[in-house]
Amino acid sequence: MRVEPCPVPLLPPLYAAYVDRRPEALGRFEADPWDAGTWRRRLDALAATRPLRLDAAAVAEALRAFNREIGADERAMASIDAIAAGAPVVVGGHQAMLFGGPLFVFLKALSVIRLAEDLSARLGERIVPVFWIAGEDHDFAEVGGLYALRPDWTIEKIALEPPDPERRLSVSRLHLSEAALREAADRLAATWPETEFKPAAEALLRDAVAGGGSLVQVFGRLMARLFAGTGLVFLDSDDPRLRVVERPAFRRLIEAAPAVRGALAAGAAVVRDLGFSPQLDAADGAYLFLHTEATGRVGLRFVGDGFSDRRGEHRFSTAELLAIAEAAPERLSTAAGTRPIMQEMLFPVLAAVLGPSEVAYWAELKEAFRALRLVLPPAVPRFQATVVEPSLARALEDVGGEAHRAVANPAYIEACQAAWLEAQGTARRLEERFQEIRRAIEALYAPLVAELAALEKGLGPMAEENLRKILGHVDFLAARALQAEKRRLDGAARRFERIRQLLAPLDRTQERVIGPFHFIVRHGLEAWHERWRALSLPLDGRHHLVYWDGGGG
Repeated sequence: MRVEPCPVPLLPPLYAAYVDRRPEALGRFEADPWDAGTWRRRLDALAATRPLRLDAAAVAEALRAFNREIGADERAMASIDAIAAGAPVVVGGHQAMLFGGPLFVFLKALSVIRLAEDLSARLGERIVPVFWIAGEDHDFAEVGGLYALRPDWTIEKIALEPPDPERRLSVSRLHLSEAALREAADRLAATWPETEFKPAAEALLRDAVAGGGSLVQVFGRLMARLFAGTGLVFLDSDDPRLRVVERPAFRRLIEAAPAVRGALAAGAAVVRDLGFSPQLDAADGAYLFLHTEATGRVGLRFVGDGFSDRRGEHRFSTAELLAIAEAAPERLSTAAGTRPIMQEMLFPVLAAVLGPSEVAYWAELKEAFRALRLVLPPAVPRFQATVVEPSLARALEDVGGEAHRAVANPAYIEACQAAWLEAQGTARRLEERFQEIRRAIEALYAPLVAELAALEKGLGPMAEENLRKILGHVDFLAARALQAEKRRLDGAARRFERIRQLLAPLDRTQERVIGPFHFIVRHGLEAWHERWRALSLPLDGRHHLVYWDGGGG
C-alpha cells in the first residue's frame, strides 16, 4: 500500500485553519502537535496535574472488567496493567456503531494506536492507546445502522429497530436480541460478493452478535477482534463500574459548574471573535446528563444556582445533584463540553486523536480546563483516507479519470462520464456508416433492376426481392453492431457507477459511508491487518489516497 495526498476541502473552517497551523487556530490550544518539543512539555504538565486525577488502579480495574467481557487479548490486558501503573495514554473514540460503522471509525482507532507507538519510541516510555466508546450516547438512529455496497454497486441501508423508541436511553443500556442482530448481520452478508474470505467474515459477525447485548458490547467485541495484538484498550463511557470511580470527578464538575460554564462561554466568545462559528451551545447546552426511568437521558444546564433541563421539568440544587453523584453516579454522564474534562481526570492524556468537528469544538475548551487547574491535551487530527483498490485504479485508467479529483468533487465523475461518452460517438458513426452503405447499394442496384425488368418480365420483381434481402442483411448487421456498442457503453456506465460509489458514495467521502468489511471480504482479514500494519500514517489532518497494491478488489 502507498499513500498520496488528496486535496479535499477541509471543514469546519476552524479545523482547516488548525491544520494550516494558522496562529488564531493554534492559539485556541495549549500546544502545537506538530512541534517536536510539545511532547516533553506535555509529560511535565501531566506530572504537575497528577494529584487531580482519579485513582489509576481503580480506573484500570473497571477497564479490565469491560475488556474481558468483549474478549480483548492479553496485549490489551498488559496495556491496562500499564495504565494502573500510571502510564500516559493516547485517547480517541466514537459512538458504538453497528458492525463497526464506516471506515473512518477504524481509521480513528488505527490513528490512536500509531500515535501511541510513535510517541513511545520518541519518548522512550510506554504510551497506551485507548479507544473511548461513547456508550452514553442516546441517538440510536445515528448508530444503529450502516450502509453496504452491493455487487451491482447500489447502496443498501441496514438498520436495527430501536428496542425502546419512547425513551432517550443510552445505547449501552439498550439490550438487543441475538435474533435481531443476526438478522441485520445476515442482511449485511447478503450484500457481499462470494469470495474465499466471505465465510471468515461471516464468522466474525456471528461471534460479535452471539448472545445479543448492547450496541456497545457488539461493537466492542468486533473492534477487539479487528485490533487484536495492538494493545488497544477499550472503554465504555457508560460503564457503571467506571461511574463509581468517576464519583469524585462528578463532584468536582458539579461544584465548579459556575466557573466551568462561564469558561465555556468565554471560550465560545473568543472563537466567535476570531471569525469562526462556535460548535458548543455554551449558553444553553447541556452541562451534564441525568438518567431517568421515565424518559431516559435528560440534559441538565447550570442555571442560576442550580441545574435544570431545558423545559424546567427536572430541577436540582447543587446539593441535590451532589447527593445523586454520591449515591447513584451511574445516573450521571458528561456532555460534549465536559466529556474531554472527564477523560483528563481519568487518564494522563498525552494526546487526543480527534476528527475535524471535534477539533473545532475543542477549540472552545481551553478556559474550561484551566478553571479546573487542568491543561488541555494536544489535539492530533485522525488519519483520513480513501482506499483505491487495484480494480478501481484500472477502471479510472480506462476512462481517463483521476481519483483525487473525484474524491474532492463528486460532480467531476459526472463530467468525466459525459466527456467520455462524447469522445466515443461510436453509435452515431455506425448508424451513419450503415446508412451510407444502404444508399450506395440502392444506388448501384436501381439501374440493374430497371435493366433486368426490361430484359424479362419476371426478373424485375426477382431483383427487387434480392435487393430487399441484401438490405435486410445490412440492417441485421447494423442492429447487431449497435447492440454490441450498447453493451460496451453499458459496461462503461457500470464502470462509472463503480467509480462513483467507491470514491464518492452518497456524495460523501468513502470513509464516511463504506465500512471495513467491504475490503475484508475481498482481501481477507489477514491481508487487511498486514497492509495497515506496514503503512505509515501521516497524521497531518489532510485527506489521503491509500492505494491497495496487488491483485483483487
